[in-house]
Amino acid sequence: MGDGEGYDEAAASLGLIRVPDVARGAGGLPRLDSLFEEGEKRASFPYRGYINADIILTSDMRKALLEAPFHRFLLVAKRCNVDIEEALDVSDPSWEAALLERVRNSGRVVRGDAIDIFLWKGPVWEAVPPMVIGRGKFDNWLIYAARRGGVPVVDASERALAIHQNHTYDHVPGGAAGAADGTEARENIRLAGGPDHLFTISDADWRLTAQGLERNYCDGDSRRCAEVDRILRGLERRCPLWLQAACEWRIRVQRARRGEWAPLLKFGFWLCGRITERR
Repeated sequence: MGDGEGYDEAAASLGLIRVPDVARGAGGLPRLDSLFEEGEKRASFPYRGYINADIILTSDMRKALLEAPFHRFLLVAKRCNVDIEEALDVSDPSWEAALLERVRNSGRVVRGDAIDIFLWKGPVWEAVPPMVIGRGKFDNWLIYAARRGGVPVVDASERALAIHQNHTYDHVPGGAAGAADGTEARENIRLAGGPDHLFTISDADWRLTAQGLERNYCDGDSRRCAEVDRILRGLERRCPLWLQAACEWRIRVQRARRGEWAPLLKFGFWLCGRITERR
């Protein structure tokens, strides 16, 4: 999508449709709402996807996508940074195994607030603000808006990673900091509705593991889990203790089902400690 040098050649070589007319923000970057709208007009398959151009996916991601049991959902995964300085020969049957071996040896999985891959089925977002891509925060809003709309969000990181090719940010004013927190990123935050509307992969409500699908409670962080619940419920600014206690209880029950009973048995002590903190 868009109009740039080499776009026609790239589309032709891959047998893709090129969409030249994409709305842009004040700084010239493509707008997310326009990309999604134009893509939806032309989509003919049940699954949709938005993947940043520096990301490589393996067959593990396809398997994870097909395991999601929901009629509509959003699937995301953490990215793993790795140095790739040569062209990959994807005609070689062993390319995927070799790449995964490199990832295991030298890759680094990064925190879940930088999201590079969105795969979904069914309607997920009712309306997308005119945020720009290539800058921070639009990705965080996509997770928030899906959860706000009651759409299951699945973290597939344990089953499949988004392999991110390391690169510089010399093309961005201010470098990496400019991309993450510069003027356009701050405008994305404003369009998102403020910091409360910026979720991370840890805020997904489901997680795909080696054992299958299970509920996710912010990776076991009851404070964040309660904060997410507060935001989605539209409650007062200070998170009520009962909400955190409910989240902590669910986390400990889940651990007990895995055979870890000690945390559940100590829940009363935890609750007394939180009550004391609030006084």
